[in-house]
Amino acid sequence: MRNKKIARRGAGCLIALTVLCLSTTTYAQREQKKKLDRLCTWLADQSQGMGSIAVARNGKIIYANAFGYRAQVANRSLPPNVNTKYHIWSITKIYTATMILQLADEGKLSLEVKLSRFFPQVANASSITIRQMLAHQSGIHDFTQINDSSTRPRGDARQEMVSAIAAQQPEFVPGERFQYSNSNYLLLGYILEDVEQAPFATILSKRILNRLGLTNTFYQKNIADTIQNSAQAFEFANNHWQSVEEGSFGTNVPGAAGSIVSTPTDMAFFITALFSGRLIPSSRLVEMTTTDGFYGLGIMKMPHDDLQGWGHGGGYIASHAQLVYYPQDSLAIAYCTNGARYPMQSIIHHATNVVLNPAYVLPFEKSFITLTPAQQQEYTGHYESTKFPIDIAIEDGVITIHAGSNPKSPVRPMKKDHFLIEGTDIEITFERDKAGNPAGFFIQQGDKKIIARRTTPAGKEESPAH
Repeated sequence: MRNKKIARRGAGCLIALTVLCLSTTTYAQREQKKKLDRLCTWLADQSQGMGSIAVARNGKIIYANAFGYRAQVANRSLPPNVNTKYHIWSITKIYTATMILQLADEGKLSLEVKLSRFFPQVANASSITIRQMLAHQSGIHDFTQINDSSTRPRGDARQEMVSAIAAQQPEFVPGERFQYSNSNYLLLGYILEDVEQAPFATILSKRILNRLGLTNTFYQKNIADTIQNSAQAFEFANNHWQSVEEGSFGTNVPGAAGSIVSTPTDMAFFITALFSGRLIPSSRLVEMTTTDGFYGLGIMKMPHDDLQGWGHGGGYIASHAQLVYYPQDSLAIAYCTNGARYPMQSIIHHATNVVLNPAYVLPFEKSFITLTPAQQQEYTGHYESTKFPIDIAIEDGVITIHAGSNPKSPVRPMKKDHFLIEGTDIEITFERDKAGNPAGFFIQQGDKKIIARRTTPAGKEESPAH
């Protein structure tokens, strides 16, 4: 009898502990959602951007939202939803590379086969391998960068595009180095069609979309052009969003280099499936993510601080997209924008921090102090670090930092000698000399630290050499 009571008591404790864990998890998820909602609301309310975002963990969507508007019709703004389709541009390359690796795994196409088997008219075709094209190491000139009007394609038909690419001089000897070129992936799309004896759209549907049930992803121009719930591109000018002409929503070119349209939710499902072994075996994924630098085979390194991440970005005039996957946390984040002011990378960075760090405070929710003009002036001057020169100045009453070739950014004071670079999680802490004047600072972002020393105070010029 005593053992039964103990067993019942133990079972009761286990149930209570399980309920507590579930309650804690649910609370954390609610707080996470609220914080991501506030991020999207801030972007829309401050006219910093509009678009759609999806976050997936362990193969399940844990957050999806759309904000701003997708189009303007008769001076009326139409709001987007999570099923609104966006151009994903060069993220298409991950899909193309995946299908090439599928063919390789099936023995239908070797990555070492030469381009001359398919397009002998392209310069150096007998020396260029499929692998080099996947890795942007072929030296083939990018068709989007053709300066000579006489050799530009006059249409988007396959023969026109191949002729235009073949008319260009190579950039370098195949395999010599990395240089991004959309021509590689346009040609890889044509090679897929030749090997499979089917249009790219059909191959994409068979090998990826139907297999994963991605019903909001399209490629074929005549289908994409009929999509009603699609995002029109905008740019912010004269204090409001204005539409930008990017051509028809469906495109034949850049083809396999960038013509897919999709939703962040579908994109997150795709990259999760890719890293889960549902599209290519683990040995091919290792091959895909092996790099000489930052770019593998159709995919690039996209770390979050010290956390390994993989993905791709893409964009045209005003519409952009980014997709990243963090294998260690089984976390996928996809973001598409049809109007951008706030850096896209910062949005991904904030969303990642919200999911992985419950204590994370969004930059625009941090508290700041006000400095007098005299207090601001104390920090200005020229500083030198081991990485680049840095100038701290005042513009229109705001302290700014200009580091090397990076764009100038405003910084906001959180407390004395402690600042935040606006729109980022990068903090600056000043150190003072014995006289109480700022003598230098260090910049902290995660575990990375840059130290800078002041060489020229504000309003003073360095003495000329004699």
